[in-house]
Amino acid sequence: MKSMQRHFVTSRLGRGVVHTTEKDDGSVEIKVRLLDHPETDNFVLQVDQSGVESFGLPHMEMLFRLSRISISHLLSQLTRGAQLDSSKLDLTVKPWNGDLAERAFGGATVGCVHLYT
Repeated sequence: MKSMQRHFVTSRLGRGVVHTTEKDDGSVEIKVRLLDHPETDNFVLQVDQSGVESFGLPHMEMLFRLSRISISHLLSQLTRGAQLDSSKLDLTVKPWNGDLAERAFGGATVGCVHLYT
């Protein structure tokens, strides 16, 4: 089972952590935790084995791609005015183009303005 955890910052979601795990059955589970919104639960998004195989990427590249798509997925829900919820990941969403860092962002992001309410 391969997995990765990365930190990110977006103007709409604020600071967050994405943890992406490839399971033994070939599916992938992505957990997104929004650090600036402790009142929210972790968002869990699922990708079945056929969805994972459709990318045809090596393991770590696939985990990065799915992590970026999951962030875009949540951002697109916000854009449509939908309530953020856990669901099956929409693989047609264009991947988010921000930084995925191994370590949490320091004090420079404390004042990050975000529109999520």
